[in-house]
Amino acid sequence: MVFLIVAFPFTCRAAEKIRYEELQSRAALHGDSLGHRRFKVTTLDGKVHGGQDFTVEPDRLRILLRDNTWRDLPNAQVSKIEIRKKGGYAHKILEIGQLPIALPLIACEGENRKARCLVTSTVIFSPVVLAFSPVWAYTAATAPFYLAAEGISRLSSPQIFQIVH
Repeated sequence: MVFLIVAFPFTCRAAEKIRYEELQSRAALHGDSLGHRRFKVTTLDGKVHGGQDFTVEPDRLRILLRDNTWRDLPNAQVSKIEIRKKGGYAHKILEIGQLPIALPLIACEGENRKARCLVTSTVIFSPVVLAFSPVWAYTAATAPFYLAAEGISRLSSPQIFQIVH
């Protein structure tokens, strides 16, 4: 019962009616692209296009599909956009956790003898970094908070924009 009381406010949200020109300022909070979210774009003919990113341009909406290809939709054909926050936090754990593995590549950037540097740093530097990396301690300490934020964001209802032409 308590779960329903807490979760109910997250589930009720009506579609917001906006013009396509307003979409840039309303939906794209980080420039012209929103990453690490899930999208459903409905066109006037009723087709639904799902993706993981989209870019708002004056004449079209570019959707990054799940197979990492782009689909362009003319702005006159877009009728509804649904934005979910799934995947908005969990990717941070992976990005931070990969840093110690990438350090040898970063250390050898710009070297004349890049192959020799990579072998040396991978054989000598990597085991020490991997075993004693404070980055992994940070990742382990923050992962529960990122996962909790991910769970809470999955409870929230999608942000829905009804495009008025």
